[in-house]
Amino acid sequence: SSADAVIIASPEYNHSVTSALKSVIEWLSYEVHPLENKPVMIIGASTHDQGSSRSQVQLRDILISPGVNAYIFQNEEFFMSDAANIIDKDGDITNETTIHFLEKCMREFKHYAKAIDRMVAEKKEANK
Repeated sequence: SSADAVIIASPEYNHSVTSALKSVIEWLSYEVHPLENKPVMIIGASTHDQGSSRSQVQLRDILISPGVNAYIFQNEEFFMSDAANIIDKDGDITNETTIHFLEKCMREFKHYAKAIDRMVAEKKEANK
C-alpha cells in the first residue's frame, strides 16, 4: 500500500496470465485494495513471437476492474519475445536492444508514476 508505484512482471502461460497472479490480485482487491489509484506497469516475457502481449491485455483488464482500480501505464509496452534465447543461465538479458528498450520503458514509467501520484493527491485534497 505504501509503494509509490508497482511493476508487475509476468510470463504468459497458455496465452493468459498465470492463475497464481490472478488469484493474488483477486485476494488483494477483496478488502485491502493496495493497487487502487496506484500507477502500475505491466511487463512480461514469453518464448513465443508475440511475447506476453495476450496476457498483458488480460492483466490490464483485471487491474482496471472494480475493486482493483489501478492506473495502467500504456505509453511503452514491454513484452519480451523469444525469451529462452535472450536470457542467460543467470537470468540476465543478453540482447542490447532489449536492455535499452526496457531502460527506456522504466524511465517513461517513472515520469508517469509521478504524474499519477500528483493527480491522486490533488483529488484527495479536492475531496476534503
